[in-house]
Amino acid sequence: MAADVTADAYFAIVPEWVLDSGVSGNAVKLYAILRRYADNATGEAHPSRRTLATRMGFSRPQSIDPIVQELVQASAVSTFERWTHAGDQDSNGYHVRTQAPHRVVRQSAPPVVRQSARGVVRETAHKPEPVELEPEELEGPRKRGSRLPESFAVDDVMRQWAKVNAPSVDVVAETEIFREHWGSKAGRDAVKVNWRLTWQTWMRRQHGWNVDRGWKPTTRAANVTDEVLAEQKAAWCAEHGITVAEWDAHEGDEAWRAEVIRRGGSAG
Repeated sequence: MAADVTADAYFAIVPEWVLDSGVSGNAVKLYAILRRYADNATGEAHPSRRTLATRMGFSRPQSIDPIVQELVQASAVSTFERWTHAGDQDSNGYHVRTQAPHRVVRQSAPPVVRQSARGVVRETAHKPEPVELEPEELEGPRKRGSRLPESFAVDDVMRQWAKVNAPSVDVVAETEIFREHWGSKAGRDAVKVNWRLTWQTWMRRQHGWNVDRGWKPTTRAANVTDEVLAEQKAAWCAEHGITVAEWDAHEGDEAWRAEVIRRGGSAG
């Protein structure tokens, strides 16, 4: 009889699709940590930012924020707000995805009944397996990625976002580094669906590193609310003769935005 296999240490399983998603090594590590806290049935996890930062080896809780955004962008993790019984906001909760976002489990056919040579009826059970869906079977059209457009540039809305979310970063200099990095990178990792979100993740990560190196705000960051950012976006749209709805429909499409600027109005 084979001996029982036992383990004296905990472990977390990382799906292969997460490894192949293009996220950083730190993102894979954070995913594994979240899996250790996640409920097996619901996928929900509720560790605090400080706990996650400590397990990642960071001294400041905010250092995990850009890494969480990587996982969110890769559809490996989603976050949700939590509230105490007193009505105060608590730390975020996390839903950890184990199944690839473009895969579903289809039920297999009923068990196959076979007749053996001795007349004994046997049933062969079939387990449901993940099935790769064709694009037309997915919910909504599947966006295609692209390399960083040569026309990629920071606009006023992005600058205001950086003032709030990455105040320690020199946006002009860091964007140039961003352009050089992705412009020279080869392979599928250089293809992204939304370059604006990729830029935000880059800026958040750089800000986190600056904070870890001891950066502290000398003046209070501009209090730019969602309403102010919405006004900035509306003003840009009005200046270029497009609607906010058109902007939202082409969010992250730098080629479309460049065409709008070139034509001085809607690019269709």
